[in-house]
Amino acid sequence: MKFFATPQMLAVIGASTIAFSLSAPRAAADDSKKLGSEVKESAMANDFSKFLKPFRKIRARRGHTVKWWISPDADPVECKGSGNAKWIHENRVISQTIKGTWLGASFEATVLFTYDNTLSRYTCTWLDTLSNRMLFFSGKPQEGSETLELTGQTGNALTRQPVQLRCVVQLPDRAGILKTVFYRTDTGGTEYKFMEVVSKKPLISAG
Repeated sequence: MKFFATPQMLAVIGASTIAFSLSAPRAAADDSKKLGSEVKESAMANDFSKFLKPFRKIRARRGHTVKWWISPDADPVECKGSGNAKWIHENRVISQTIKGTWLGASFEATVLFTYDNTLSRYTCTWLDTLSNRMLFFSGKPQEGSETLELTGQTGNALTRQPVQLRCVVQLPDRAGILKTVFYRTDTGGTEYKFMEVVSKKPLISAG
């Protein structure tokens, strides 16, 4: 059986095609406009600037003192070094390097710190030359608190079991001294301090 389209049917098909061709770009434009608005809103420095304001002094060349505790009852291993702190991505992210020696070997770490205003939380990453892994921490700000608590997770290098991490950041004082203490909880359930980093501007004596 052959199918023949009547002039009326062709007119309806043509009108439908034209309507779709006109509405589709309009819908795409509306979606694009909405997406652009959401991106613009998330990129605005409203809450972002407010929560990063206490860290504005963290910049330029800095001295670092790093301590490690291999186990809860062990004496800390200390190293000193220096590095640079700078604000990147239109002053939205703190990028800090730490360089020194640890047990006679060179050591380097990179820290990125920012405030995520879409999830209303701080985020921080830590990478170093002692391991091939990236530590990720996040935490909500607490009103009126002088410290910031972040949590994260990594793995035990020997057992391959998950290890819970907690990071306590003391807000920089007027001199710009930043102290960060790291804690870990292994499968046994006991938390202990395993690293402490104190970052400050080096003292330069007059010549």
